[in-house]
Amino acid sequence: KKKDRSLRLCIHYRTLNKNTIKNMYLIPLIVDLFERLGQDKYFTKMDIRKGYYQVQIADGDEQKTACVARYEAYEWFVMPFGLTNAPSTFCMLMNEILHPYFDQFVVEAPMKVTELRSFLGLANYYRMFISGYSAKASPLTELLKKNKSCVWSKECQGSFEGLKVAVIEELVLMLPDF
Repeated sequence: KKKDRSLRLCIHYRTLNKNTIKNMYLIPLIVDLFERLGQDKYFTKMDIRKGYYQVQIADGDEQKTACVARYEAYEWFVMPFGLTNAPSTFCMLMNEILHPYFDQFVVEAPMKVTELRSFLGLANYYRMFISGYSAKASPLTELLKKNKSCVWSKECQGSFEGLKVAVIEELVLMLPDF
């Protein structure tokens, strides 16, 4: 049951998973990840949870995911949770799709108020590690005030560049040197 006491669809793929040849997706060692990240200056995070239900089942394999109900059978056309190879398939697909963007990072100046709020939200998360944060962010927060014209000035650009540098160069945010 869900928190709101409604029922949740639960399908057990035990028989299918038992007869499935397991894909091997190697998880990198944390030491290797720290070594690789130790050379980088810029980091990003993506929310790719919604992408999971975009992975289509291979043509002809839909009947393997069938759920038989009282009057008919239902087949998944996208990958459901519970399949043995689902996590490794998703990881391989995301690596394939995002490969051209690995090891690249670009932050452009925000063009909309929502983008500015998003950037300031990120910088604000690290405010305790950035000395003089409020002074550095002041020109940008002025743009968010009601009844004020939103004009991107040289002062705003300087503030934006200063916060970008502060977020990535503060010693507190560096990875530990093992």
